[in-house]
Amino acid sequence: MSPVPRAIVEAFYHALSIRDMAALANFLHDEVVWTISGPVDILPFCGQRVGKALVMKLLGRDSPTLLSDRRFVAKTMLVDGDSAAVLGRLTATKRASGQAISYRIAHFIGVAVGSQQRLVLCGHSDLDRHAQKIRSAAGIAP
Repeated sequence: MSPVPRAIVEAFYHALSIRDMAALANFLHDEVVWTISGPVDILPFCGQRVGKALVMKLLGRDSPTLLSDRRFVAKTMLVDGDSAAVLGRLTATKRASGQAISYRIAHFIGVAVGSQQRLVLCGHSDLDRHAQKIRSAAGIAP
């Protein structure tokens, strides 16, 4: 893969933060893997989605059905070569109970840049490889 411009990753997170579904769809690779780990009692849509259609359903329908006032803010971003790591915070309100939730999220992303710049969000099988690459780039021992 080619190095990804930081601006591409920033544009993706901007689209995610304002819930611009058309822009998000343009960023996602057809074979994107999106994994959400967390307490199922709070986030019943946890698990892995493979493919753009399932990820878009998660972002456009499943999550909004359970959560209102959803907001994601990327706090820290490291882009190196074809990988990126983003630490952010998600806040939302559970529709059923009105309970406010707030938690940190870490995304590890593999990015394919070509004639069409698309993101491939990595699932568990790729996280270790990308995390190691990012630690190495940051000078952090394994």
